[in-house]
Amino acid sequence: MLRDLGRVEAAVASQHQAVHLEPKKADALQNLGVALRDLGRRDQALDCFERALDGTPGHVPSKLDRGRTLRLAGEYAAGFKDLGARFQSARYALRGLETPSWDGGAIKGKAVLVQCEGTPGDVIMFSRYFPMIKEKGGNVLVEAPEGLADLLSTVQGVDKVVLQDADLPAFDLHAPLLSLPGIFGTTPKTIPAGGPYVQAHDPGAHALPPAGGLLKVGVAWSDERATQVHGPAPGLTPFLELAGLAGYTLYGLQTGPAARELADDGAAAPILDVARRTDALSDMAGLIEQLDLVIAVDGAVARMTSALGKETWVIAPCQPDWRWGTSGDKSPWYPNTRVLRVERRGDWQTLFDQARPDLRARIRR
Repeated sequence: MLRDLGRVEAAVASQHQAVHLEPKKADALQNLGVALRDLGRRDQALDCFERALDGTPGHVPSKLDRGRTLRLAGEYAAGFKDLGARFQSARYALRGLETPSWDGGAIKGKAVLVQCEGTPGDVIMFSRYFPMIKEKGGNVLVEAPEGLADLLSTVQGVDKVVLQDADLPAFDLHAPLLSLPGIFGTTPKTIPAGGPYVQAHDPGAHALPPAGGLLKVGVAWSDERATQVHGPAPGLTPFLELAGLAGYTLYGLQTGPAARELADDGAAAPILDVARRTDALSDMAGLIEQLDLVIAVDGAVARMTSALGKETWVIAPCQPDWRWGTSGDKSPWYPNTRVLRVERRGDWQTLFDQARPDLRARIRR
């Protein structure tokens, strides 16, 4: 609870006391490790996860959090290996696991089922691997959530997209989506990140309201994941302050419950809500392709705009998701995306104050 409230130092102190009382309790060690990672103390966090696994080798949360921490440090081989612990969770369920798993070898004449998993942002991010599977010589079947099926059908190399609640066609092998980076032995230098890899399924289905010749900027202010996963988001208010600048029109791309904030705050005039015109994330791709720039928190919208090749400024929290790394304004996963980093947890005002002159310069260009 302390961690969710942003009181991370107090959370660390509380977990230290828990570990003192029960030094071998895996849950306490894992929770302490997560809180330490939030403070940027990755080596100490890793030590906690290792101690938890020494006493309880099958402790799935510790393996998964060790993997996240390793990936944050760019140690992808070990980090993606730990991600395999998700198969040991009772809550984990995918169709097609009774068939042999694909190990990355030649598959000429065989059909490989890729089961989409994770958040919508994960699905979009890792769809970049689909063409690499096709290059191995097989047929690529993708089992996709309904809201992303049309978008994924535009990825090069995909032979067929099947909805997650539909009957599966015949296939020979399976490859869960989040396993693909490990299957291909991905390192920071071998990430398949070149060029746009998705496109709008029906580009003309939706048209943006006219911008009067101004720069067209899309914004999204909240993540679809739980707060304890990604930390707090800036919310709508800092984006409303951006609306005071001249030279551009703001378009709301926010989906989910947070989209209601526009109406609740009476902000539908400065930020035009275009996301409500779409029924799925796939539909939103057509709107995004008409924009000049997108400024968004880390989440499905930010990753889709990057995958479309659109100029994107992504707002990363103080302790960012592993794919954004810990420093710099670039990520090897999205070389054309600018990463805006908040220095202190929740200090969104400083971040937006620093970004405002750059936005003015972008308008002038």
